[in-house]
Amino acid sequence: MVHEFDLTRLLARCRAADRGEWPDLCREQVTDWSENYSLRAWLTSVRFAEVADRLEAWPAAARLRHYEAPPADDHQPFSVQRPDGTWLALLVEGPELDGVAGLRCFVPWSAVRAWGVTGDELVRRAHA
Repeated sequence: MVHEFDLTRLLARCRAADRGEWPDLCREQVTDWSENYSLRAWLTSVRFAEVADRLEAWPAAARLRHYEAPPADDHQPFSVQRPDGTWLALLVEGPELDGVAGLRCFVPWSAVRAWGVTGDELVRRAHA
């Protein structure tokens, strides 16, 4: 999937900053897009009912981890081990955020905790 990113916000930030700050502003914006910071922040700010229909099951041979930290760290992807020893994580497609539609990310533990939903409920809804 190819995404088009609206550069209007970045352009406004650069215009308001000194030219020497532009590389850092651009780096921050690209990192936000690639790491889905806006989408992950949105996930923790909405009720579970608003995302339940957006969940997609993602089976994996091993637990997904984005970096070296405890598996249930807030920024790690939520996952549960299934009876056959494989793992199940959840993907979600967000709404349009910052002028970009259709971004997807793994549901982080921070969102699961914010929703107050059990792992069993998440898995059930992802398979619905």
